[in-house]
Amino acid sequence: MLLTRDAQSLEGDSRMELDTLCKLVGSAVRRGSLVIYSGVCLPGTVQDVILESLEKASGLQVGVDLDLAYISPARGVKFVAEKGEVQRRVMELAS
Repeated sequence: MLLTRDAQSLEGDSRMELDTLCKLVGSAVRRGSLVIYSGVCLPGTVQDVILESLEKASGLQVGVDLDLAYISPARGVKFVAEKGEVQRRVMELAS
């Protein structure tokens, strides 16, 4: 599953939109899913907002039940929680 949304602010409407998006995705993911977030965001957004919201909405634990990766438009791929073959899966999707 790929999330794309710029989150240059973690206040007000931007935070609410990101939380809502994560809740929607969290309610749809299943054990073994790979969620990739791609967008411009402040440091800590993936760890502090997206990961927490996904876990709460899905009832699953990132790094145990599902995988989460961040693709920075400027810097490439950053793996937030790795298990198993997540790097291989992301690289297959990217190619």
